[in-house]
Amino acid sequence: MIPLSVWDERTRSLFGLSMLAHEPRLRDAITRTASAIGVGEAALLARLDAGDRRAEGLFADALTIGETYFFRDPDQIDLYRRVLLPDALARRPDRPVVVCSAGSASGEEAYTLAIAGGSK
Repeated sequence: MIPLSVWDERTRSLFGLSMLAHEPRLRDAITRTASAIGVGEAALLARLDAGDRRAEGLFADALTIGETYFFRDPDQIDLYRRVLLPDALARRPDRPVVVCSAGSASGEEAYTLAIAGGSK
């Protein structure tokens, strides 16, 4: 079995993500991707190192949550509404607040932020 530190290095180089805090998700993604391609763990790593786009895409899909809907994480939306947005508005009241919703699939998360922010 390849050490998780090696896999974490790979996810950081490929996707800019560290997955060490999410060991079960990382292990599951490795297993599912290797199975989908029909190779073992070492061969999967070799394909990723060689720039195999299919392997990269399958691995990315296996690492992601794969769901999107409005108001998906109420605690995060509440934090945005109560703390983050008011702080951003207080710092620059003359400017619009720009928010990045990375990896927001079909946009529900980004629209949720717009709805939660109201007309502020």
